[in-house]
Amino acid sequence: AFAITTGLVQDADPLDVARALRRAVMARVQAVIGAREHLPPYFSGHDEQGAPVRGDQASHLAFAYEPRSGCLLVLAPHLIERREAERKELDHLRDLDGSLVGFRELRAGRAGRLTLVPNAEDSGRDGVLGLSPTWESATPYVATRHAKGCGALRALAADVRAECRRSGLPEPDVGVADVRGEAHRGLTGRVRLSFGQSVPGPILLGRTRYLGGGLFLPCK
Repeated sequence: AFAITTGLVQDADPLDVARALRRAVMARVQAVIGAREHLPPYFSGHDEQGAPVRGDQASHLAFAYEPRSGCLLVLAPHLIERREAERKELDHLRDLDGSLVGFRELRAGRAGRLTLVPNAEDSGRDGVLGLSPTWESATPYVATRHAKGCGALRALAADVRAECRRSGLPEPDVGVADVRGEAHRGLTGRVRLSFGQSVPGPILLGRTRYLGGGLFLPCK
């Protein structure tokens, strides 16, 4: 986690910031492993031909900007998928740690030129790694698919429940608001998850979960 100290423009799009973070991290990891080495899908989410990885190889880093605390986050897939890290993933994490030493500036395009400091505090108890029975989306949830034959509210709620099942979460009561269709994104909205028990984070759901969307925070 990194805190932004200066440079972020007002009302910056969290997805723009997350994409800039992804580009910067991939470039720094490439410098660590060597310019001629293929960047593993763990970091990029893409295979050697540039296609998105799928199936058993679909576990890769997620990148997010959490607007409440102003934190940038690089999230390992074993945390998101609620499992132990595999041996090969631990090797990748060592390369990641090495690449982020001295990471103090992020050029995020229209979101600004950001000055960064390492900061894990805002990811803890009240942040993305918190524990709560109720969670709210901090960044827009984007549906993985738009179910036919029902309204937008029901379609988004059904998609959220399916994503929770896929992620190994208990099925929650789902509240949705501000549902709308957005060009080049699809069906989006704000989401509140109410579980019957306290659930630990991180919770990232939806089509843009690896690039800053569908990031949830615990309700206090």
